[in-house]
Amino acid sequence: MDIEEHKLEHMWAAVSEKFDCNDMNDQRDNVLQHMRKLWNSWRGSLHKNLKSKSLRDVLKEMPKRVDKIDWEWLVKEHFLSDKFKCWVVNQDASTRNSVNRSKLCMPHRTGSKPIRDIIYEVGGKDGNPPNMATIFFETRKKENELVEP
Repeated sequence: MDIEEHKLEHMWAAVSEKFDCNDMNDQRDNVLQHMRKLWNSWRGSLHKNLKSKSLRDVLKEMPKRVDKIDWEWLVKEHFLSDKFKCWVVNQDASTRNSVNRSKLCMPHRTGSKPIRDIIYEVGGKDGNPPNMATIFFETRKKENELVEP
């Protein structure tokens, strides 16, 4: 959904050039929505070609069944864009955080329930918020006992 309008126009021009239909413009939104789905899965598989390679090598090692002009556009306009690089950095941070969470010796056991809800239930609703020790116990217990010693 975040594809910029000029890129959508580029995509639509490619479709209009190859296909002819009486109600072509009426189908534009449906066709572009389908193209988004195809695009997301396809570019994810192509991004593997970029990791830890120079731009020259990436452009030279073009995937099969991809036109040279399309591959250069994809690499230069999408994979090397600031917006995409920011997304990849966030994915790296997410992976790193997942690894760090797996190393915790005593993770919380509340699932997706926010700690603020636990604070509210334990006394916050009465104007008597619990201390940190109580919050720690409430978020790491199972049947009123700490899961880890």
